[in-house]
Amino acid sequence: MCKTLSALFFVTVTICSALYAQKVQTGQDLLLDLGCHTCHSGLETPDEAIIRERAPDLSNAGLIYEPGYLLDYLQNPKPVRSDIGASRMPDFGFSDAEALAVVLFLRQQTARDPNLPATAPVTLAEADRKRLARQFDRAKKSHPAVTAELGKAIFRAQNCMACHRIRGMAPWPRPMAPDLARVMERLQEPWLRAYLKKPHAVRPLGFFPGSGSRMPNFHLTDEEIERLLAYFKSVSRATASKAAEPAPLSSFAMKKARALLRDKLSCLGCHRLGERGGRIGPDLSSLAARIMPGYLQQIVRDPQRAMPGTIMPKIRMVPVHEKTADLIIRFLWQQREPRQAQPYFSLVDFPPVLPEGGSRAERLYKTYCAICHGVSGNGDGYNARFLHKTPVVFASTGYMATRPDDTLFDGIFSGGYILNKSPMMPPWGGTLSVDDMRLLVQYLRQLCQCQGPAWSRDGQR
Repeated sequence: MCKTLSALFFVTVTICSALYAQKVQTGQDLLLDLGCHTCHSGLETPDEAIIRERAPDLSNAGLIYEPGYLLDYLQNPKPVRSDIGASRMPDFGFSDAEALAVVLFLRQQTARDPNLPATAPVTLAEADRKRLARQFDRAKKSHPAVTAELGKAIFRAQNCMACHRIRGMAPWPRPMAPDLARVMERLQEPWLRAYLKKPHAVRPLGFFPGSGSRMPNFHLTDEEIERLLAYFKSVSRATASKAAEPAPLSSFAMKKARALLRDKLSCLGCHRLGERGGRIGPDLSSLAARIMPGYLQQIVRDPQRAMPGTIMPKIRMVPVHEKTADLIIRFLWQQREPRQAQPYFSLVDFPPVLPEGGSRAERLYKTYCAICHGVSGNGDGYNARFLHKTPVVFASTGYMATRPDDTLFDGIFSGGYILNKSPMMPPWGGTLSVDDMRLLVQYLRQLCQCQGPAWSRDGQR
């Protein structure tokens, strides 16, 4: 009788899986199955709960899963269930230390709530259980400084809560990846096809710089990739793709543009070009192979409109500066600097910083400033090592006590160049409100625990 029931169950699951596979015919269906909309913005979906219904509740993960099994699974996800259509656990490219941190966090999830969905413990052959246990012990010995608290930060940074559930934790409320509705307006189709096949780091420490979010590898089939591309095309207005390519520049104009980027403009504070530049935004090298010409023009002139959610500052373009914008656009399109492989930064060496909680001033600082100046204002943000000048140390009482509030405001508004500091410090005057910039000045005073010089505060001069 038991054998008959088991066989019947197996046949039922097989038939349901086959029927579901036939149902998944559109890119939108696949997006829902994969949960892409839980991180990316811009797509209206009929059922956003589907992935949360399929992914296991992890509130009692510490009671169900062997730590060795979790460590191996996080680094080498494999299909476990046949009843969830095209949904799958993606590969985040975790190192041993990163995976260990997440495992330590999940081991703390030991809720004994009778209302939790029933999840059977994973059963392993004795030889596998011992092998994975040894693997876990080796990881702990190799990375003794890794903690469950770091694992929690990594877990949140990858937006795992968008699919899984843990009692008492909520998903990060903001999109963590680019708008997908206009992806075909932004990116060259061959580049996007290759990227979906094998994702890599475009922004080495997250869409929100410092957050540590990654585009995982879903190991998509060629058919699935074409299905997604067809859907992206169907929802795209394709206006950017119709824009003409920027006109070529003379050799002299190319040298002029390169000198501007090196000595006056702030672009290379965030972007890499060849061997030079920051690691906040996408690499600008050989840009024409990646993005559409119309999008390049849009992102230089109005970043917030071209890429909703980006922190890229808007530079005020008065008529004389419009010529500079045109020069830079044409230069970026024409240059063919070799593109270097760019891995994701280690989430152990650079723990994720999510701009949440605390005061509005603190959130603003973590979003726009900590990337270079450091969370505590020590000039040690992850991007600082890629700049040719060390960022200002806001925690330095001696230095900051010599700087009036007006000077700090001017630096935030107009960038470093206006104060004879590094031109790689961007101007935020076209992005942030006056009130927000004043809040930032007040927050800098908290970091240095000081005020400006007395003469700047006497209200008379």
